[in-house]
Amino acid sequence: ADCFDKSQWVAYLSSTGVYGDHDGAWIDENAGLLCTDAKSKARVKAEEAFSAYDAVVLRLGGIYGPGRSLLDAQRRTASTSEKPVNRIHVDDIAGALIALADRDVRATTYNVVDDDPAPRSAVSAFADELIGPAKAKGAAKPSRGTVSKRCRNQKLRGVYELLAPTYKEGLLRIKDADPA
Repeated sequence: ADCFDKSQWVAYLSSTGVYGDHDGAWIDENAGLLCTDAKSKARVKAEEAFSAYDAVVLRLGGIYGPGRSLLDAQRRTASTSEKPVNRIHVDDIAGALIALADRDVRATTYNVVDDDPAPRSAVSAFADELIGPAKAKGAAKPSRGTVSKRCRNQKLRGVYELLAPTYKEGLLRIKDADPA
């Protein structure tokens, strides 16, 4: 972060992982940072360092998009997880960055997530509707993590309109863009 001065617009892309576990509760940018893992703790320190330069901090949900979604064969596995998952389409990350830079937004934090922290099982079921069921690869995958939270995006929605407000629009964008 020492290569910036306060005259430059700077954004730091962090993760909603910094919030840690909130037992599935809805939280906003003011929620406590309860992370316990080393990677998320390092992100908190990086957020603090970039904030010294009036950077805008974007806490991203799980990133998906073309080549990185449940529409891709290598990612297709059944899921039984009912844990909420905060996610964001890659096009909306770019859109949010442009909107914030155009407005010269500084020294604040935004949750960059869609409107629906749906469980992976719901997303998997919708992917099945779009392209057919995944080929069986053994037992359904359990949840990846133990933390649970539902991140609000109301602050972001005040400056940017999501292209993919839920995983359904996001997966449809990916499917419609696929030339296959």
